[in-house]
Parts: sequence; structure tokens; C-alpha cells
Amino acid sequence: MLVGKMKEVTFDVYHSAIPFSKFSTEQYHTGKSYFTKEEDKKCADGINGLNTLITEEVCKDKFNDKGTKLYNSDLFLISIRLAKRGSVDVKYITTDGKILENVTDVVKDELVGKDYITVQKSFNGYVFEKMDTNSAPTTGKVKEEKQHVIYVYREHIPGFPPP
Repeated sequence: MLVGKMKEVTFDVYHSAIPFSKFSTEQYHTGKSYFTKEEDKKCADGINGLNTLITEEVCKDKFNDKGTKLYNSDLFLISIRLAKRGSVDVKYITTDGKILENVTDVVKDELVGKDYITVQKSFNGYVFEKMDTNSAPTTGKVKEEKQHVIYVYREHIPGFPPP
């Protein structure tokens, strides 16, 4: 599993190819244009599938007319779409910015769309006042950007009505 932000990831991918000549013309309708004549033997050059011809030779220690070494492998591109992920954390602060509890992760690097839930807590000497204006919802779905749920508490004053 790859987690985090990255610009490029490299994979080594191995595959084996079946020469077109192994597929029956009657069953797969490949036709003669898929095959080479015996006199057209080619060495696999690693380009456009030439290494899948039944008549190819192994290119070990062989060079083309320009002196470039030949290989028996084709290059191909693979497109991978990574699932989008996000995180949600929660913090509990007072109206004057005092931290009542350290920031904690609710979900970290979770799939976008997954549900999350936070809870309003009780702290000695404080009562819940409101959600911060920049707070994410107390419950919801994970989004691609990091979300912060921020509960705001005020000092409890006896006789002062709760919010």
C-alpha cells in the first residue's frame, strides 16, 4: 500500500508474451499479416511487440545497424488510479484558545467517502459553548483535504446558564 503524497512511483512489472503464431487463424481470425515469413527473421528489438514473433532470435550480445545494443523486452505503460484518501482530526479548546485536549486523529489516510464521528466531551470547570466557525461537521464523510473538527468550551460560571 502506498500512502502519502508522491510525484512519481516506479514499479518493475514482468510479463510473458505469446507469439501471434500460437493463435489459430481459424479460431482467432489472425490472418497471415500477423506472421512473418521464414526469410524475414527478425531479432527482437524491444519496440512494438517484435519480441513476440515466433521467428525472432534472442538478442543477447546483438546490435542493430546503428550499433545500439538490442534487448528482448518491450516497454509498456501502465496507468494506475490511486484511491483518494483524507484525514479528520479533532481538538477541544476554550474560547480564549487554551487547549483542553491535544489534537487527535479521528481517521488518518482513510478512503474518501468513509463515515467519521466525533463526540462532544466533558471537561472539569468548562461547558461546551459552540463549534468553531472553521470547524468541519461533527459527523460526516472523509474528504480529500484534511478536515479539522473543533469544539469550543467556555469556563463554567456557577449560576450562568449553559449555552
